Amino acid sequence: MKSTAFHKIVSLLFCTGCCLPVSTSMAGVVTFEDVGAALPPVGFYSGGTTPNDDGWSSGGVQFNNSVTESFGFLAWEGWAYSNIQDLLTHGFGNQYAVYSEGGVPAGFGAGNSPTYAIAFPGSVRNANQSVLSFAGDAVVNSVDIANTTYAVRAFRDGLDGGFGGAVQFQDGDFLRLDITGYDGINGTGATTGTISIDLANYGGPGLADDFYIRDWTQFDLTSLGLVRSLSFSLDSNVIDTFGGIDFLNPPAYVAMDNLNFSAVPEPSSAALLIVGLTLAHRRRRSAG
Repeated sequence: MKSTAFHKIVSLLFCTGCCLPVSTSMAGVVTFEDVGAALPPVGFYSGGTTPNDDGWSSGGVQFNNSVTESFGFLAWEGWAYSNIQDLLTHGFGNQYAVYSEGGVPAGFGAGNSPTYAIAFPGSVRNANQSVLSFAGDAVVNSVDIANTTYAVRAFRDGLDGGFGGAVQFQDGDFLRLDITGYDGINGTGATTGTISIDLANYGGPGLADDFYIRDWTQFDLTSLGLVRSLSFSLDSNVIDTFGGIDFLNPPAYVAMDNLNFSAVPEPSSAALLIVGLTLAHRRRRSAG
């Protein structure tokens, strides 16, 4: 193929390629209002009433969820979504409520929208994850994070909590959220980085540096780079040990809203063909 003919073909493909659709994953802000529309005025969804591991989706993003049965009781892990407003009730019965003091009214999702997500990775230390997966490669711009009422009433007030009863946080105690990026779906493949967020950190002596997140707070996740999935896991230095297994004493829950991400376009068929022709042309010229 002569060079002039090659360039004519490439030019024609380029012009027609501009008119062809480009494959992309969905992008935007996941607010959970699409799934929240089906909830009752005070309600939640945590996977259903039968054992399954179907998960659920919102805004084009897939959230893991599993429901298992043991000794006649159902238990869930992964992600739930909720619109419950309750900053006061302590204990497991209020596991689906965000702790948000500044909402109007308090307890709403970020930006005062009703619905938000709740992550429960499980109580075993460093063993479980709540995972969300994108339809394609994405850059996560930001996310809003808050504590849950269940967790705050446990580590702040010593009410209910872990297997051994809630331990009220003392100097040096912490509850931390680790968000890790992966280049594969469902928390698989290579990690792209981890961002650690203190949900509660009681620092040094005295009360002056005792900290916990009291309202929705936005965090930048762009440093995780290009990802296909994110995992949310929690850790604490306050643990209960049973049968040689470490369990978190503070309830291992965190609230999330306004997942803001940008999709990375996949090349169109014409663009891929142009690249292929260019490489073939270069190899032909080198061989000649």
